[in-house]
Amino acid sequence: MDQQQTKLETHEELFGSANSREIQIKKTKFKQFAITVAGGNGYGDRLDHLSNPEGIFIDNDKSIYIADSLNNRIVKWKLNSNTGEIIAGGNRKENQNNQLNHPINIIFDKENNSFIISDWGNERVIRYFHQNQTSQQIIISNIYCLGLTIDKNGFIYASDWINHEVRRYKQGDGEGELVAGGNDQGNQLNQLNGPTFIFADDDCSLYISDSFNHRVMKWEKDAKEGIIVAGGNDVGDSLKQLNSPSGVIVDHLGQIYVADMKNHRVMRWCKGDEEGEIVVGENGEGSQLNGPREHTSELITLQWTRPQSDGKNPVRGYLVEKKEKETDQCILVNRQPVAGAEYTVAGLVDGKEYEFCVAAVNRASPGEYAKAKGPIQARPPDVASHAVDFSAFTLKEIIVRAGEDLKTTVPFVGSPTPQVTFAKNGDEIKPDGNNQVTVKDGIAELIVPKVKGGDTDLYSCTLKNHLGQETVQMKVIVVDKPDTPE
Repeated sequence: MDQQQTKLETHEELFGSANSREIQIKKTKFKQFAITVAGGNGYGDRLDHLSNPEGIFIDNDKSIYIADSLNNRIVKWKLNSNTGEIIAGGNRKENQNNQLNHPINIIFDKENNSFIISDWGNERVIRYFHQNQTSQQIIISNIYCLGLTIDKNGFIYASDWINHEVRRYKQGDGEGELVAGGNDQGNQLNQLNGPTFIFADDDCSLYISDSFNHRVMKWEKDAKEGIIVAGGNDVGDSLKQLNSPSGVIVDHLGQIYVADMKNHRVMRWCKGDEEGEIVVGENGEGSQLNGPREHTSELITLQWTRPQSDGKNPVRGYLVEKKEKETDQCILVNRQPVAGAEYTVAGLVDGKEYEFCVAAVNRASPGEYAKAKGPIQARPPDVASHAVDFSAFTLKEIIVRAGEDLKTTVPFVGSPTPQVTFAKNGDEIKPDGNNQVTVKDGIAELIVPKVKGGDTDLYSCTLKNHLGQETVQMKVIVVDKPDTPE
């Protein structure tokens, strides 16, 4: 991380007046540009990709732990790293000990040296030990939890988006204690409406992003109702308003920072202020050509965000250009400007890679072209690896005569074509001068020549692509003719 780019223009400090006991706060000003510290390479599941990142946690080494929600994993990005490291999940979106389904948030419990993860799609909150993955614990069940925080006493707080409440949990307590909301959905001071992210301060007061009420609430310890500390003036984009707030933190000076999600900005509220101030995002939503929304072997659907400025003349539409990778010829693909922020480019060639760019058009002329990050390949839609004609309940038996070749075929579906690994009793069978492994036209095949009685064993085939993996097993029995009677 570039320390020069991230340092503050002024330091947070308290100073006293020479003629007064009044204490004033000198507010921090943030630079209005940022650097990318994780991701930034488009949607995807490679280790340099993120797909809809949500909650984050930063450790003492400035490594960032990210709930990479649509990749169903938690990734760790070390300082100045170009790629992340999967520390949890990433094994399809299921509910086994090593799997996650749309994780939303992550915090760290120092006392127990473990991560607490909101596993949204599995309706649970789990405790995850990075060094001992088999010791994962489900600590809260049947909850759609967006927000997690932990106080100085080690109590865990979880927001319940469906029941419009926040509960506090001590270790071993799966029910929790109601601390905010819980009085049905509404906008009264004792109610919440879609609570999302939360924060506990040193006094164990709780700050809650009350999303559908477009406000941030402060619930002091043991309070029966909350106090509006940000927003709460209907939905909007004035300095008195918020639009679907999400992330919230409070610094040591009591200043509240709110991710004002649908206004594409971060706001700061100080105690007693009637309105907030924009600290990041003064320029509104950015303009860029996003990754493909969908693709097949013949077409790719592109999406983009609208430009920040229309040049004081309304945008009439957008022009899209394409070019094949490693060529210099750009081709306009739509003769008339398209009105929306999406366009399907057809007539592509299966397997070829294309680069795209888009420009807004008004009465003056087209603006500058925005380019997609990297080429996009025309290929069939992504499909998770799956073996065909194998039952999860019945072990397939293969009987082969001694001296003959063992031929094991596994039909499969999967796009991109999965990586295939055959194994015998857990040990990988690597292709060599004898053993052959082929993958072609949806068939994975293993050939072991001239088997012997010792080749009787449990065999397996693992199919893996970026959407997940599947392992199927086969029992191979080598039979031989009986000996000559004596």
